[in-house]
Amino acid sequence: MSNVVSPLTPEQQSPTTQQRENETADGAPAAAGGGASAATVDEHTAAALGAAFTQLERDAITALDARDIATDGSSVDCQLLDRWNFFQANPLSAARSLNAGDALYGFKCFVGDVADAEDVRLLTPVLNRSSFADEVRENNVPTVNASDPDDMKKYTIIVSKAMYLLPGLQVEDVDAAHWASRRYCEACIANATFEDTTEERTFRMHKPVVRFIYSILIQLRITEITDPKAIRELASVDGFVPARALLYERTKRDKSKTDMTVKAKAVLLFQPVPGGMLVSNVAVVLNSAIPRMIAAVINNFSSNGQNETAEVVSRTRKYIKETFGSRQ
Repeated sequence: MSNVVSPLTPEQQSPTTQQRENETADGAPAAAGGGASAATVDEHTAAALGAAFTQLERDAITALDARDIATDGSSVDCQLLDRWNFFQANPLSAARSLNAGDALYGFKCFVGDVADAEDVRLLTPVLNRSSFADEVRENNVPTVNASDPDDMKKYTIIVSKAMYLLPGLQVEDVDAAHWASRRYCEACIANATFEDTTEERTFRMHKPVVRFIYSILIQLRITEITDPKAIRELASVDGFVPARALLYERTKRDKSKTDMTVKAKAVLLFQPVPGGMLVSNVAVVLNSAIPRMIAAVINNFSSNGQNETAEVVSRTRKYIKETFGSRQ
């Protein structure tokens, strides 16, 4: 797959983005080694970014650079943001934070009928993404229409998004079987205990979703998303088409059984930058038993995921260096 960032259509762009078309990029962070655009993207990519983003956002994104980020397991700062488009309000600040090694994080818990337009835009390409030809029949998981409040109100939605840079990672390193391996999971996933499973590209873990309030025993299968249409649809997450995309979806040993965790999906989206990869991770859990009042309480526990993201990023950077070597 070529590393060409495809633009969103005008319908997919937010009004805020269109209203800021005349902003300038004064003070944009410079990539290490000089010209950011030349170091990061080819001419086709630059043109696509120009169509999808404001000039300010385009310059910030093309300035991303992983070459100066530590890979020794040192601590990571994780910044909590109140929007799903991490580059929207202050793209230059977001780029500086990422280049400094920080992670960006967002979290919400709500009953589905109050999902706003940004929630729907984020959830739509993820909720019904599946490696099964028919996930209803083959995996006993319902389809959910993120745009339909009557459908969404059946569930409490727990959704998070994280973004960070992984130094030394290359496109060819992103492999579903490796990401599902016991070695990778134990090294990189924080606050979880793992069980053996014989299913391919699958791991099984017990993990708190919100510490002291909600935890799950979950089995996840990882599949690389390769369908061109599906890849293009994932552009609504960040505004550009990923070079690699991994899907995590809940499966069960006994697929005839159901429980209150109706659906669990995540996507990891990878985009090359100088010295490594930009990673965007969207995770969604649909629960049928958490009442509206408790959902409001859980919504205030974003610091749990924020701290865990910082630990995962630190661990993963160290793991990549130890596994693939330093190639920045």
